[in-house]
Amino acid sequence: MPAAASVFNDAFGNTLSKISNGGGSGYLDVQASYLPTYIGTLLGWTVFMGVTIILQVIVAAYEYMTAQGEEEKVIKAKQRIRNVIISCFILVGGYALATAVVILWSQYTGYRGIGN
Repeated sequence: MPAAASVFNDAFGNTLSKISNGGGSGYLDVQASYLPTYIGTLLGWTVFMGVTIILQVIVAAYEYMTAQGEEEKVIKAKQRIRNVIISCFILVGGYALATAVVILWSQYTGYRGIGN
């Protein structure tokens, strides 16, 4: 057993020694075919993030309209609008990338979902 695994054996039970002796993959029993499922779960959060972006646009527009010419408030509102636009691009780009990974992974492995 490697030294690091034996040092932490008391705190974590026998888990570290099983991982270190077996190379980890057999003990953890993680199937690579579940990757699309995990990514799909993460993509479910994009709806929440989209709603958050819409609310941020509304707040930024309200701040801009109520600034009444005060330069500091106008700058702050414009910064918020810029940050929301950047966040939207990041969200759409991440969604597109994750969707492409799932599609390519499914085509490569023939994986069509749990139970298929």
